[in-house]
This record gives sequence, C-alpha cells and structure tokens, in this order.
Amino acid sequence: LPELWKALGAPAVPLVREIPAPSYKVTMSPGKVDSPPVADDDIVPPGASKLKLLTNRLLTPETKDYDRDIRHYEFEIKGTPVSYKTG
Repeated sequence: LPELWKALGAPAVPLVREIPAPSYKVTMSPGKVDSPPVADDDIVPPGASKLKLLTNRLLTPETKDYDRDIRHYEFEIKGTPVSYKTG
C-alpha cells in the first residue's frame, strides 16, 4: 500500500500511532442509584442555558398504531441570553 499512497499523493502513514489528548475529563463521585451526588436538573452543558419548560404537548395520536412521538415545546426565555426569531 505505500506505493499506492505515493501514486495518489496521500500523506505517509506514521510508523507510531499517537493517541491525542482527551477533550474532556470524567470524574467519579460517590453516590447511590436512588440518591446520586448531582441532580439531573443541575447538569447544563457548557454554552447552554437552563430554561423553564412551559408547555410539553403531544401532537400525535396516542394509539398503538402510531409509531411517532411528536411534541410541541414552549420555553420561558425572558431574562435569559436565549433569543428566538420566527420563520
């Protein structure tokens, strides 16, 4: 295959494979299934905003024959950095 890479002008494959540095860090916290150390409500990814859910309405029929769960959500965005433009 090295001859093919040369013919195609592809970069050579390095002889040593370097593992890149991780992009995140995971730490374990003591806790139990029924009482985790951090509540789910406290988890907000970087760059995200925590918003209050005002409406969670099911738009699809509640029958066994319908295989989709399509919903309409409304959030409170006043006083937050989140903006919304219709269209």
